Amino acid sequence: MNLILRGLPIGIVVTTLAAAQAKLPSPVKAQTNFEGIDLGSISALGPKVHIHLASKDCKGQPDDVFSKTNGVYYACLDGKLVCSQEKDVTIPSGLIAEFDATLAEHRARMDAYKQRSVREGRSSGDPEVDRQNSLTRHEAVVTEGRKARADGRRPNLVSSRNSSSKVAPSTIPDPYISVAAAPEQPARKVADELLKDVTIGTGRDDVIRKLGEPYSKITGDFERYTYLLVSGSAAKLDIEGGLVRQVRIVPGQ
Repeated sequence: MNLILRGLPIGIVVTTLAAAQAKLPSPVKAQTNFEGIDLGSISALGPKVHIHLASKDCKGQPDDVFSKTNGVYYACLDGKLVCSQEKDVTIPSGLIAEFDATLAEHRARMDAYKQRSVREGRSSGDPEVDRQNSLTRHEAVVTEGRKARADGRRPNLVSSRNSSSKVAPSTIPDPYISVAAAPEQPARKVADELLKDVTIGTGRDDVIRKLGEPYSKITGDFERYTYLLVSGSAAKLDIEGGLVRQVRIVPGQ
């Protein structure tokens, strides 16, 4: 018995397909060599192509070194983007020295800030631990905010940071903000005329003595005290280093 496929014997079908396949062109191999340059090796591009790893529009810009990547300096010279690896290009040593000095100063400030943050308990010194602490703080604030809305009250957030604490930062789940369980107190308002005794340079203790405890307090790199005023406005005091650095009146609160 012959096997029929759409009216054709199977042997004829196989023979026809084989013949058609034989007539197809063989796959074309991708060309990797153009004018003697082997694109499979980036080193081969060196003599003909120079790749900048930093970018800037230097048109109309003064001569300046603006970046350093993998030991290569990038600069604007005569309105063009250049780097220290280009042939026939010399970046003035003064520009390089100025960039290196600025970079070193920036790194020193960042290191000092990190060390101060660790001393004051605002950082563990470990970025991963700090990230986890930040997530914990965020979750605590969100949870308290939801509870406060459900209870029809203000979120009860207080600072828990203690710069003199000897507890290892990794054991403090929330070094910036913790949720307090204290009962809600009615909002206290301060007479507007009392603010005349609080100026730039007033000490933190004098502020508390003259105005009382603030309506809200934010603690970070500096402290911000908010007082509600009888007039309906709010006074925001920025305190840094124990002294008032700025006093702002925000109307309509």
